[in-house]
Amino acid sequence: MLASRTAVPLPPEIDLPAKVDIFYARNPSHGCGLTPSAAHPALLELVAAENGAAWHYDHTTRHLQFFLNQTLHFQPQVEAELRQKLHNWLALVHPQDRSLLAQQYHAFLAGRHLHFQAECRLMRGGRQYEWTRIRASLERDAQGRPRHLYGALAPAVELPSPDLSALLSSPSALQTHLEHLLRTLPTQQKSRRFVLIRLAGLTDLRALHGDALGGAVFADFARCLALRLEAFRHPDLDTRLFLVRENRLGLVLPLEFPVPQLLELCDQEMAALMGECHLGLPVQPVLGATRLDSRHRDAEGVIREAKLAVQGLPEGAERYREFSPGLLSRRHAQLRLKHELKRALTEGEFELFLQPVVRLKDRHIVGAEALIRWRHPVRGLVPPGEFIPACEETDLIQPIGRWVVTEAARLLHTSAARLPAGFFLSINVSGRQLLDEALLPVLAEVAALLPESVALRLELTETALFPNMEKARQFFDTIHQLGYELAMDDFGSGYASINMLEALPFDSLKIDQRLVQNLDQSRKSALLVAAMVHLGQDLGLRVVVEGIETEYQHAQACAMGAELGQGYLFGRPVEAGVFFKGLPATAEPPPAPHPPEPRTTALQTL
Repeated sequence: MLASRTAVPLPPEIDLPAKVDIFYARNPSHGCGLTPSAAHPALLELVAAENGAAWHYDHTTRHLQFFLNQTLHFQPQVEAELRQKLHNWLALVHPQDRSLLAQQYHAFLAGRHLHFQAECRLMRGGRQYEWTRIRASLERDAQGRPRHLYGALAPAVELPSPDLSALLSSPSALQTHLEHLLRTLPTQQKSRRFVLIRLAGLTDLRALHGDALGGAVFADFARCLALRLEAFRHPDLDTRLFLVRENRLGLVLPLEFPVPQLLELCDQEMAALMGECHLGLPVQPVLGATRLDSRHRDAEGVIREAKLAVQGLPEGAERYREFSPGLLSRRHAQLRLKHELKRALTEGEFELFLQPVVRLKDRHIVGAEALIRWRHPVRGLVPPGEFIPACEETDLIQPIGRWVVTEAARLLHTSAARLPAGFFLSINVSGRQLLDEALLPVLAEVAALLPESVALRLELTETALFPNMEKARQFFDTIHQLGYELAMDDFGSGYASINMLEALPFDSLKIDQRLVQNLDQSRKSALLVAAMVHLGQDLGLRVVVEGIETEYQHAQACAMGAELGQGYLFGRPVEAGVFFKGLPATAEPPPAPHPPEPRTTALQTL
């Protein structure tokens, strides 16, 4: 055993266990190993937290206790082999990772880090190396010397493919590199910045085409970029590319290196890759960066600032952003807002406002759109533009969306007696809600309870549908079976609206209000709106013209042959109780859709 230990080329000052005990989490009665009750409580906590293995190492006695969190029926010779490997555990670590692991280990023992976390390639089953995450905590004796080390092993984020191991460095290597740079800041001749590269749109690609294809796209991009960076061959440029997490890459560059040049390089590689794949979904590199300086206490702080810089990109044309203190303040505000939104949902602070939809020829109210509002206990009524984006960034939009469905149905049910036959209430559905498995059961339950005289209509935008087309098709089929109508919202605002109309069975469309509000000034807008109205009618869809605010816009929409309209001219969003009280005692039902009358051209309406 000692001979086998000395045969391994070890980094300096790495000691190996003199005694090894093996523990089993389940079925310890087969005669091998010790009972779980003999393990230290801290070890048991680690086993509960990790779906792998845990260990305890006594630095004084060099006694290793290895605890497996699974049922294993080892034969004596198999256990003996495992015990031998644990005596010589460093031999299981990939030779290229041993030196770095030793550096991190000794920095941890020296007290430079409160916790130990590293990733290395570990031999599994005597066949191949697998990336493994090692975590540990340390107890010291009264003199401050290391005594008890408690740790756990679990699968780590693997490099996307084996051949990338020579091109990408691991997340733990990045942490070590950054902390070395931070310690040597006073002696460095040049300042540096850390750049984080994220592939915006990759999550949607994974959702639509699967994790395997998404992982392949990321791997090919990382491979091509790493090779391009190696080609620089500049003596002052460290072109190592680090894997930060599953879909993020990191790079340390001199401060004077032009980051837009790096973005252009990323764009070239991604454009070539997407051109070969023909996937139909935009995947764009976005970059966030932060300058390394004395304010950083550790590598995690550097990476956190770069993540803050890249968060939310792309915003318009901006796809590179440098960290600033304002981003941190904004992030704190976002976290506070999300906390308040969770409380608001629990405490019932949301309510629905209703805006009328009218028949244009006589202005009779035939329906309404339900718009969510937040009545904050301190700030009062909070407009949706201030909180809906925060909901969209998280899964909060899903429970809030389900609340909107049930509340809209409740309003229709309690007010059905005074509503005209055929009255509809529209609610908006976001892209994240299409992925909410709990939404369809709620819609099915609501559909069974709604009176036949009223209807609930779902409005979806192109941006909600485009990244999730397969989900959208399934959603449409199920929704139609339940008896709901589906409307395309903001028609004309995106580049794929026509494709959406062809691919999905909509019942109505709502023309984007930005075009309608330009009817007074723009001849082009008038031509576009008229064409959209006629297109919808030719497809047998009910058309709603949104954003009508003036009598001139109303007259234009009528002249184009539009049937329904919505906008401030007919009424602003108000509380549901106020809306229903304002309805006439008797109201005419809306007419059934009919073939369009002879049209007035857009030019004649000007």
